[in-house]
Amino acid sequence: VAVRGEGYKRGHYLPVGETVSFNVDTTESGDAPVVATVTDPVDRDVPCDVSKDGSIHTATYTPQEPGDHKVNVKFAGLTVASSPVTVHAYDVSRVSLGPLSKRDELGYVSSIVDTKKAGPGILHTSVTTKDEVVPHHCDKLDIGKYKVSFQPQRLGQDELHAEYNDETVPGSPLMYENFDTTDIKVSGEGLGNVPAGKLAKFQVDASKTPGGDVVVKIAGPSDDVDVQGEIVEEDDIYTVLYRPA
Repeated sequence: VAVRGEGYKRGHYLPVGETVSFNVDTTESGDAPVVATVTDPVDRDVPCDVSKDGSIHTATYTPQEPGDHKVNVKFAGLTVASSPVTVHAYDVSRVSLGPLSKRDELGYVSSIVDTKKAGPGILHTSVTTKDEVVPHHCDKLDIGKYKVSFQPQRLGQDELHAEYNDETVPGSPLMYENFDTTDIKVSGEGLGNVPAGKLAKFQVDASKTPGGDVVVKIAGPSDDVDVQGEIVEEDDIYTVLYRPA
């Protein structure tokens, strides 16, 4: 008796909620009943339907809970030689991808990835910036718990990607904006003593740190005075126009 198919591969990873199948070929063994059973991680029966087309019997089932499932096949009342096999059901939606931390004393940012509730699987992580690979560490803290860390090296946006069994983890990629404000220059007459009621202006030069957003807040002489400003941008140089109260 030959048993083949995705639902019967020893050690195979199967997504929760997706129906899988396998075939039992009894061509060389004659005609006798084929029975297939599947049990979940707590030994509950998982419905498994078997249909017959000549000497080919097709079994289908749908894992509903993450964890190891045992698949057993009997022919003529006897367990076939390859049975049982264990397959691994997983649920990528149960992987927790924590937010990126602030830089630590060594300049690293990190995220905690928790896969304990997702079932068995392989975690793959990567960090990129502008399509370039950024070196990173993925350290195991506990069973199913990992710390992913890296040092932002270039100005701009770093992306931390996480996949579980080749499926994108919810919340991935995480974005880290890496800008050096020491390269931003602010200048202009509007930063000094300016006449009330007349239009004033100054410039914010962010051309050496492109890609960010410039937000300007202008405080009035008292809390109940709101000073509105207008920002005009050209090639990452921002001109701020405002009228002092």
